[in-house]
Amino acid sequence: MEIIADLISVVMSIYDGDDPIYIKESIESILLQTYKCLEFIIVLDGVHREDIIEIVEQYEVSDKRIIVLNTVKNRGLAFAMNMAISKARGRYIVRMDADDISKLDRIEKLVNYMDFNPSIDISGSYIEEYVNDQRLREVRYPMQHREMKRLFLRRNPLAHPSVIFRRSYFDKAGYYPLISIRNEDTLLWLSGFKNSCIFSNVPEVLYRFRINEKTRRRRSGLKKSISDFVDRMRVIIDLDGDLVDVFYALGAVVVQNMPNSVYNSIRMKIISNKVF
Repeated sequence: MEIIADLISVVMSIYDGDDPIYIKESIESILLQTYKCLEFIIVLDGVHREDIIEIVEQYEVSDKRIIVLNTVKNRGLAFAMNMAISKARGRYIVRMDADDISKLDRIEKLVNYMDFNPSIDISGSYIEEYVNDQRLREVRYPMQHREMKRLFLRRNPLAHPSVIFRRSYFDKAGYYPLISIRNEDTLLWLSGFKNSCIFSNVPEVLYRFRINEKTRRRRSGLKKSISDFVDRMRVIIDLDGDLVDVFYALGAVVVQNMPNSVYNSIRMKIISNKVF
């Protein structure tokens, strides 16, 4: 596939559980970006809801930068992202979730950062978390690769939907693994670290992340916590973590299965230093 020099590919997955109002806001935040040379690849991942399909089709007709792909049934985020990335023609690939908002200069600043730092294969940014459209807090992540790798032994060092990939990332690390339950980002980061990809974060809030009941369900529960533990153990083993990292992973299983009020209180304390 021919890569177009100035083109940036934005990739998004939508499924039937997404909120149509949030989908509109998310799409608009990309179409109104200050960086205009975009292709916006939207995967309808087993979507059967007419209201969602109608919204996406209206945008597809009105803006030729939008490319819509479909799966017959819901295959999950990793599959949808791999599908979109395989069709992307941009020199950089930018993630976007269907219920979040990009600040209008997000892509311009991410592109400038990557252009200025040609050794970096992937970068995220700081994010703002919102609950019921009210700003909850700013979440910061480390900038330096070494610090990010150390943090990764215990939790992910960048916000998945905030990232921009250089195409070299997928040449080195491959596409999203399909072997995990909702931890596709963790395993993709692991493959990147193992294959000498360079990580970074832009030290500025460029992305607004919505926290809702769906987010809480994704982060908690016995099945999810066990999956998290198994995947974190992969990280600890492959990146030579220690026993303290193992105990930290076990502690996370306990926290994820606590009542909501206790879980939220502990999580607030963990990120009180604004490092998520």
